[in-house]
Amino acid sequence: MFFLQNALKSINLQNDSLYDFLYDMVLFIGLQKSEEDIKNGRVMTIEESKERMKVTYEYLDI
Repeated sequence: MFFLQNALKSINLQNDSLYDFLYDMVLFIGLQKSEEDIKNGRVMTIEESKERMKVTYEYLDI
């Protein structure tokens, strides 16, 4: 919430577009979700990811 308040205060309508603001907000929300996933252990290693992809895509050779 703190980020959102600062972002709204720092908008300079002459230099920034609504698209830029929305892009920043989507990026921030994604980073927040990723941080929560890491804290809650909802992550996998690269090796686990590769094995999962090999099961899903039978002919994948990584």
